[in-house]
Amino acid sequence: MKQVLTEEDRGKLERGNSKKKIENISDLVLVHLTDYIPEDGVIKSSKDAGVTVEQSIEIGGETYTIQYPSERGSVHFCLNGEVESHNYGNWDGMKYAIIIPLEKMDMQNIVGGISVDIYTRGSVQIPEGSYILCPESETENVRKLNKNLTVVGYEGKGVNGYANTFLSRELGYKKKSIGEHGWVRSDNQISERIDAREEEAFSRILSEYGWKEVPHTGSEQDNIAMAKMRIHQFAKILELIKNNHLVLDNQAYERIYSTLSNEFMGNSTGGANPSEVIAYDNSLRQQLYKEISEAIGEGFSPEAIEKWSQIIQNGQQIDKSEQEKLRYSH
Repeated sequence: MKQVLTEEDRGKLERGNSKKKIENISDLVLVHLTDYIPEDGVIKSSKDAGVTVEQSIEIGGETYTIQYPSERGSVHFCLNGEVESHNYGNWDGMKYAIIIPLEKMDMQNIVGGISVDIYTRGSVQIPEGSYILCPESETENVRKLNKNLTVVGYEGKGVNGYANTFLSRELGYKKKSIGEHGWVRSDNQISERIDAREEEAFSRILSEYGWKEVPHTGSEQDNIAMAKMRIHQFAKILELIKNNHLVLDNQAYERIYSTLSNEFMGNSTGGANPSEVIAYDNSLRQQLYKEISEAIGEGFSPEAIEKWSQIIQNGQQIDKSEQEKLRYSH
């Protein structure tokens, strides 16, 4: 096995790659691209890594910045190929690739997914027999941080292309073309039939291990995570409103409600509306009230806090006669 991949290797596949077959779990390999070095053999989810979301909010013509924690508690992989950049994410120039034979994974760690987006429940302990690709200058440091894993360096900037080369030429897996919603099918009839059989094999393997063949976007896991993040977002907006004394009249309320409606209640991710998720989950409703109380408990009456909670739970404006109760009372 090569210790360093060169620029000449980048993107090159083993001869006969297209003739290989995907029939069993031993034919599948997980690929994760990232800019973060795993430590102690762990790929951390955004939530476990303490990632913070920063967002600009415009209220009444003024722009404010809020920050809140990410609740994304999953790690994502493509099968038998590198993720390609698309409308919902950019992976160009990533520094590291983690390559894990699927059969070596902790099966309980995997929720399911589709061929180009297998996702987990929480962070991932990378099993022995897995590989990390990193810049040649960082191999020694990455090995120290991940003593039980094989670390391979590469020349140049960015790992893109190298993971495909490595899984094909060094590990002997079939490299698949990665699309936004699944493996890309070939444009000739014979290869298309092979692609169809491999998709059937993928579905069968998921079923055998009890994994769900559903996209992460719109899944129960994603909907709950998005709802929690929107609760954080909503509480931070109300905290901003309080600290800047923005709710002083009904015109201000109208402007702020418009902001909240656009930023919070809208469904822009393809998943369920966060308001609906919260409305049907008692623990999320309790979290919503708790965070609102902590954000604006001083200066807003308990009735105002309750009304703000109702706005987000119901996903609609309250009556004009009730708007006075939302005002900052100091």
